[in-house]
Amino acid sequence: MKVLKFSFLFYSIFLCLGILFAESTGLLFGGGMLFASLLYISLTSLSSCKIRSSSLVTFVHGFLISCLFFSLGVCCVHLRSYVSQEKEFSVSSFDDRYVAITFVVEQRLPSSNSNYTRYITSVVKQDSVELQKKVLLYFQSESNYLQVGQVYYTKAKFQAISPPKNKNGFDFKRYMFVTHQIEAQLYVSDVVYLGKSLHWRDKIRSIRDRAIGLVVQNQSLSIDSKSFVLALVFGDRSLIESDIKEQFKTLGIMHILAISGLHIGIIYFLLAAIFSFLSKKWRFILITLT
Repeated sequence: MKVLKFSFLFYSIFLCLGILFAESTGLLFGGGMLFASLLYISLTSLSSCKIRSSSLVTFVHGFLISCLFFSLGVCCVHLRSYVSQEKEFSVSSFDDRYVAITFVVEQRLPSSNSNYTRYITSVVKQDSVELQKKVLLYFQSESNYLQVGQVYYTKAKFQAISPPKNKNGFDFKRYMFVTHQIEAQLYVSDVVYLGKSLHWRDKIRSIRDRAIGLVVQNQSLSIDSKSFVLALVFGDRSLIESDIKEQFKTLGIMHILAISGLHIGIIYFLLAAIFSFLSKKWRFILITLT
C-alpha cells in the first residue's frame, strides 16, 4: 500500500489546520494522535504485514495520514509555546556596565533608521563566560556592514528592548521575544573581526547573504527587479518600497512576497531529489522528519 494516497499539498492542508486549531486542542490529544498515526504507518509499511486492499482500508489509511499531519501542527505550536514560557524575561539582570562580547551575525534586518543597521546576533561569549543567547544589535557605520556568518568582538552593555509608548501601539518588544526569543539589544559602533563561524548553520546563512549581495550588486537589474527577486527567492523584503507593499496588501496578494507554498514546494522537491536513492517509503519518512 502506498504511504501517500494523495499529494503532499493535500496533507499540508491538515498541517495548517493543526496549527490553526492548536489552541483549542491539547498537547496530550495531539501527541496521542501523533503516536497512533506513526504506529499505524510503521506497521503497515513493514513488508511482512499484508493488509488486504479495500475501500474501507484506503479510507482509514488516508484518514490516519491526515491525522498525522494535523497532530504535527498541534504539537509544533504547543512545543513552541512551552519553550517560550520557559524563557522568561530577565530585564532586571541587565546592569549599566560595559562587557566584552563575542558574537556571530545570524541575520540582517531591514531598518528605517539610516544611522543604524540592525542584525540578529548570537552572543557566544560574555567576558570569559561562554553562552548562547540571541541579541538584537544596532550597528552604527556609514559604509561598512557586518557579514552574516562572521564572528566579531566588541565592548557594549546590554539594554532591554523598550515597550510600546502607546497602549495600542505595535509591541516590538513582545514581537522580538515571541518570534526570535530576543529580550536584549546592543548599540555598537566599533567591532573587531575575529573570523568565520565554523557552525554549519552560520555557513548556510553566509552563503545566503553572499547570494543576496550578488543580486544587489548586479548592474543589469533595476531596483524594482532586485527587490522582487530577493523577496521571491530569499524572502527578503528590505528593498521593496512601502508604497508597493501597500499596493500588494490592498490587492490581497502580499503572500506572494512571503515564505509560502512555493518555497515549501521547492524545498520538498529538493529533498526528494537528495533522497531519490531511497525507496518511496523511507523517502517520505525522511522528508517528513526533516
